[in-house]
Amino acid sequence: MACSTVKILFYAVNGIGLGHLTRLKAIADELKTLVPALGGIADFYFITTSDASNVAGDYPVFKLPSKTSVRSSGNHREGYIASAKMMVSNVVSHLRPDILVMDTIPEGSFHEFLFIRDFARKTVFINRQRNRERATGKSQQAHMSLYDRILVPDDFSAASSYPMSPDLKKRCRYTGRIHGFKQEKAWQKNRVREYFGVKSSQKLIYVSSGGGGDSKAEQEIEQLLLALAENQDYFILAGYGPLYRGPKLYRSNLIPLVDPDVSRFFLGLDAALSAAGYNTYEELLAAGVPSLFYAQQKGIDVQAERIADGKAAGLHGELTGFDPILVQSKLEELLNGHLGFEIRKNLIQRGVPFGALTAAVEILTIHESLACSTIDRRRLGFVAALRRARSQDASLGCFKKRIGFSLLWMDLKWDRSTAEDLMDRLRLDWNRLDPCALPQSVVSLIQWGDQLGCFAEHLGWNLKTMEKFLKRFGDSSSDPESLARQLGQILESLLRSLSSEEVSSFLQETAMNVVRDQVPSLLMEFADRQEQMANAGSLENRLDLHSDRKSDDRIECSLENGKAKPKSI
Repeated sequence: MACSTVKILFYAVNGIGLGHLTRLKAIADELKTLVPALGGIADFYFITTSDASNVAGDYPVFKLPSKTSVRSSGNHREGYIASAKMMVSNVVSHLRPDILVMDTIPEGSFHEFLFIRDFARKTVFINRQRNRERATGKSQQAHMSLYDRILVPDDFSAASSYPMSPDLKKRCRYTGRIHGFKQEKAWQKNRVREYFGVKSSQKLIYVSSGGGGDSKAEQEIEQLLLALAENQDYFILAGYGPLYRGPKLYRSNLIPLVDPDVSRFFLGLDAALSAAGYNTYEELLAAGVPSLFYAQQKGIDVQAERIADGKAAGLHGELTGFDPILVQSKLEELLNGHLGFEIRKNLIQRGVPFGALTAAVEILTIHESLACSTIDRRRLGFVAALRRARSQDASLGCFKKRIGFSLLWMDLKWDRSTAEDLMDRLRLDWNRLDPCALPQSVVSLIQWGDQLGCFAEHLGWNLKTMEKFLKRFGDSSSDPESLARQLGQILESLLRSLSSEEVSSFLQETAMNVVRDQVPSLLMEFADRQEQMANAGSLENRLDLHSDRKSDDRIECSLENGKAKPKSI
């Protein structure tokens, strides 16, 4: 019997940065959006040795001590590695996930992958850029060959930076950049400035040394902050990072941050100076922040190469030292010079990456191949296309709820062959189709799904109640567009708390194909329920009451020209 649960274990190894954990969290968030829309239950877990496990947010986390903390405490390292290998194996063998997703180190932090791979039905490796010597090593290549799928968080144009054997290339997919910045969750500029109390005359500058775990992070960020803090024309956000353990600077124009979700402030920045760790680098560029990056020496990461490529593309500047005069002059050029102008233009042209969404679709495609999976690959492409189209929507938090109404309408009222043809097209083209050039039928479906969700919210209905309601109206020969207009009028009449008699009279006046012998047992029940609510006041007052209860991820209904329409908040 097929199961509806999608169980995934994300394994984020220990590191002196946060890239592993942040990338996997971004992918998990997209999966958590897609799986319910496909009728599944998301059952996700994280296992990590990172000292910033809180970056995983609300996901259940199995936290092991990091190698850094073991070394600092003076504990026996080899003994800990043996114990940790056993603990990781116990977790994986107990969960027995459908898919195990690992990042950066294919053999596992404790060389345990060979011991745990058989406890997962399928395995996925996130192959982010590493130094060439490490990436081409025989052990690395051999372990990568054991994975069912290899996902590269970069564009295919950068394939030369990811050396792989012909066999590995066959199971490799380039997803595009994956990071933690989400446009729809980011605060707007005025909100950021008001939150921190930035004066209108001040420039808001972000200074960071990455996740904070690097041995030189304290020295680097202090030098940068001291070079800028005396200038009261700057207001500085010091991104120390969740892994930072040193002292912090405080000034009237300087606020220390250790927030793992610091990228939500990035739309309010005027400029940034930062180490070029993968996540911070990609988040700042995705937010369109003119930035200066400097390279930290890492064992695996290739920050100098990342900076060289980005600088050549005109996406940012480079900081080659920490001398105060050099730092100030480079920042001034970034804020007011030609360099800043060119960077802003190039970042706009760079576009929005969908790496996390693409990775999520690839993972669900693998899940679809399992005997226990209920994932429909055709529907997966369709839902992914809708998700991509809504990626910049301020009401994105509603996606999981609203998409259900769109799919319900398509299943009940669309001609099956039409729906299947469209899903087949989007399954192949979802990641290449311009979100602004979706077929009009898809645009209408999204809009009507939003309206159905809006009606359901104010009527107090769930998806199943709306399904019962929709099944009573129209048939397979009805035109979906015409039927939607008529149903919109009926649902609006319920919102206006018309009596049962008024609704019945209204129905008699419509030309819609109604299963009338079922109207009294269903529609009148709904109308009577709404009639009892009339004492709460007029429609406008009741909508105001709903507005008081809504959160930022809800959609408000407005009535225009006799038709309820969704209005983003």
